[in-house]
Amino acid sequence: AVVEDAALLRDGLGIPVPPGVAASQDRVVDAVDQLVLRWARTHGPFEASDIATEFGLGVATADALAKRWVSARRLEAHTSGTIAADTADTADTADTADTAGATSGSADYYVDAGVLRRLRAATLAKARGSLEPVSPQTYASFLQEWHALGIGEREDLPAVIEQLAGVALPASAWETVVLPSRIPGYQSTDLDDLMASGEIVVVGAGVGGGAGGATDPRIMLLPADLAPLLVEDLEAEDGAAGNLTAPVALGPVAQVIRDKVSGGGAFLAAEIERTLGEADPSGTAAGTAAGAAGDSTSGAATRPSHDAVDSAIWELFDAGQLMPDSFAPIRARLAGTGFTDRPAGAGRGDGRGTTGAGASGSGASGSGASGSAAGNRGAHKAPRRNAGRGSTRRLRMGRTTFAQTVRSEEVRLRRAAMNAHAGVPGRWSLVPTAGGAVTDRAIARGEAWLDRYAVVTRGSIVAEHTEGGFAAAYRMLTAWEDNGTVLRGYIVDGLGGAQFASREVIDRLRDMEEEPAPAESSTPVLLAASDPANPFGAAVPWPDNGAEGTDTSTDRASARPTRGAGALVVVQDGRLLAHLSRGGRTVTAFGRPSLGDGPVDVDPGDVQAVVSALSAAIEAKRLSPVTVEKVNGIDVMSLGAATRAWTEAGARLTPKGLIVR
Repeated sequence: AVVEDAALLRDGLGIPVPPGVAASQDRVVDAVDQLVLRWARTHGPFEASDIATEFGLGVATADALAKRWVSARRLEAHTSGTIAADTADTADTADTADTAGATSGSADYYVDAGVLRRLRAATLAKARGSLEPVSPQTYASFLQEWHALGIGEREDLPAVIEQLAGVALPASAWETVVLPSRIPGYQSTDLDDLMASGEIVVVGAGVGGGAGGATDPRIMLLPADLAPLLVEDLEAEDGAAGNLTAPVALGPVAQVIRDKVSGGGAFLAAEIERTLGEADPSGTAAGTAAGAAGDSTSGAATRPSHDAVDSAIWELFDAGQLMPDSFAPIRARLAGTGFTDRPAGAGRGDGRGTTGAGASGSGASGSGASGSAAGNRGAHKAPRRNAGRGSTRRLRMGRTTFAQTVRSEEVRLRRAAMNAHAGVPGRWSLVPTAGGAVTDRAIARGEAWLDRYAVVTRGSIVAEHTEGGFAAAYRMLTAWEDNGTVLRGYIVDGLGGAQFASREVIDRLRDMEEEPAPAESSTPVLLAASDPANPFGAAVPWPDNGAEGTDTSTDRASARPTRGAGALVVVQDGRLLAHLSRGGRTVTAFGRPSLGDGPVDVDPGDVQAVVSALSAAIEAKRLSPVTVEKVNGIDVMSLGAATRAWTEAGARLTPKGLIVR
């Protein structure tokens, strides 16, 4: 203490002022508090007994004093049980039990808030400095293990979908590549059962561009209990502009359907169509929708055509506002039985007018949907389904198939309507409204990123086109770093310092880096290029195959890998073996890393792995046979001796190209 503290010592601890020392005669009401807080600013974690010993107070008095300043956020309190738990990792079981028993009844530990911030900063700095980055190949290999590729069981489907919750992938990839790559025995009925029970919901996330057109939308599979926290908030306030997010532009038919189902419930497409034909109290909405749909017949002046209703339903689905009760409509859309695979003007044979895919007047899903059917099919062809009810195949063995009943005009119209809406089967309802506090939604999104990528990087977030971008994610993850949930540092080599991961993930990455798996120890895995289990093109840049440096022609430029819809990759032991463009016509093969310049020679063993991965998917009827026309931008007919590696691996050389079956 110094002379200026005489008044504090007098009024706080009852110490007389020494003779000759000038001290203020005014009474200091918070003298004890000032002394304790000043002492705390120069000490680490302490107990109430330490305060009592230092200032000659009773332990109960010191504890009450410390708790008061905890409430005022000048001190932080941490229980001794936490410290005992921390020591459990380095102590034997018996010693840990003794320690926990000895400290279970002791008081809390206290620390000054400023001191705690400095301790955390120093600890984080030391932790970051001790991190040694692992190679991108180690991280890619770790992701295969993280996503349990090829080892899942059918009962693991809910856990697989939970790990992928919130990521939007092409609809054609989910049941052909994404789920089967994790669960080899996956069956479509498994997903249908989960959706029928209400555990899983499917939400549209827009129509992907490129050759897929409107037949291959981007969709999310979400656990029903997490859906309100992960779906897009259509009325979220833009913090930067202070305005509401611009609503999705919907056609008039889609707007009327949304209003009709907004009261709740799930409806068949035929039921939705009938509600549109009911009398409109305002006399304007349904009539406007019917006019926009092009239905000008006198008998249906206020009812849009079948195609207009189907188009509007898909429009709402793509906008993330309407969802089906099963995956059957998605399969029908991919198989081309829905409106998106028919040329404009093609009727359904039920006598109703047809306006094509643009009937609803929207550009969300209708634009381009009525174009060439051959060019707008899904990336991975799904099998066609049956021809619907009422077909002549059912009239056998003397069955009447309600021949007398269906003569009724009402029944005939209902059956015709059911068959007319075969492209949108099942019941449709509104997507769960975005709920929860802003903090809860941010936490759910951050946990989803950590579950998907293990190491969250700028490239991973940017590849998802997340609202707010990496800046919003960085703020939240930095806050998690402050409370010790994750660590930030140079975790994967070449990806910058803004990387976040848990301690367990970092430890596992180090173990894999120090003791890598034996070469070729795992089987090659076929993945969708946009799959979170594929870090290449997102977190990790595409490997260099040496082609761009030796030839800058248009053909070589067109062979550049992308993560677009329909694109596939083959990975093995963390190495990217090949990238296949949509349809498999162009293959970009990657050789093993080398120090030389120029084109990379592809290992015949890698070619064998690529062909075997494709053949396995084709044999399982997940993919159609692939015809490769170019390899690394070179026509297969001009490959020369390199063609032998493909033919020896099982591909067949034809005038059309290399065919893999």
